Amino acid sequence: PLTGDNFYRVKSVGVAGETRYSQIVKVNMIKTAGAITVFPNPIRKDGLVYVNMTNQPAGIYHVRIINNEGQTMLNKLLNHAGGSIVYTVELERLVAHGNYLLSVVGEDNVNLSFRIVY
Repeated sequence: PLTGDNFYRVKSVGVAGETRYSQIVKVNMIKTAGAITVFPNPIRKDGLVYVNMTNQPAGIYHVRIINNEGQTMLNKLLNHAGGSIVYTVELERLVAHGNYLLSVVGEDNVNLSFRIVY
């Protein structure tokens, strides 16, 4: 979406072929700050954890799950096209229940770490 003022209207076509338009509405789009978040925490029984990327630049992101001994239990690459999207990371059958560190590292080498409970 473009930032700034955007104008929209809805065009509808009836069964008999008549065309109608809604009134025009103005929507002001602002660019929100970028963020990476992880949810839910604690992780539910299904073992799915979601990495929510909001307004992130395109690139390869490394997601790792690290146990308390510092061992990498899961290593996943996300080829992010840019913008906002939610990725699914499946933990079931890969790790035992317990406390872990979920690490996300982008091409800028900034390491974001989240304590998670499974």
